[in-house]
Amino acid sequence: MSRFNELVRATFCGTNGSAGPSLDAVPGTLDRPEGVRHYLIAVPDGAAPAGRALVVVLHGGGASAAQVMGQAFPPSPLSVLLAIAAREHFVVLAPDAGKGGWSGCFAGTGRVAGKDDVGFIDALIERAIAEHGVDPARVYIIGVSRGGWMAYRMATAIPHKLGAFASVLAPMPEAGPASAPGVPLPLLVFGGTDDPRFPTAAANTSMRSI
Repeated sequence: MSRFNELVRATFCGTNGSAGPSLDAVPGTLDRPEGVRHYLIAVPDGAAPAGRALVVVLHGGGASAAQVMGQAFPPSPLSVLLAIAAREHFVVLAPDAGKGGWSGCFAGTGRVAGKDDVGFIDALIERAIAEHGVDPARVYIIGVSRGGWMAYRMATAIPHKLGAFASVLAPMPEAGPASAPGVPLPLLVFGGTDDPRFPTAAANTSMRSI
């Protein structure tokens, strides 16, 4: 894992061994029909007259918002986004799936009964726009594993609110509760051809259909 962290950091921050200062993520809550939901958000200092970009980070199964923000062990490689956000002055938002995980593309209906994660994440985006100077035209989502499948679902549910999305270690599902893509949207997929859980050929075929 440490080698993977080094590669991710080098990819996004360079190879000088220092990512520079990082933003501090603070906790927040949002009242939803299913109950109080939790998230972490990191906002750069200073005014943003032209509007800031927003990156929504969706954790994987068994993980948490704290992990992808580097506040829980083992810290996710995606926590490097806090250093990038400090440098590039954008907002990082990490919702927490809570009990049962995300109601994404492969979620069992019993496990996530009563949860509206699409509505939760959508509401967080609207809050960030209203309260933290986010530019509505510069909203992006990245998800890991089951968070990646949730990113696919968000891309089909609210494509008009997203500038692009990315999926890490989660090929596009062939079936599930999400509808088929209806609006073209830039997509970046991270996966390995030697990963037995990542059917690369099928994923490539699906991506060409977007």
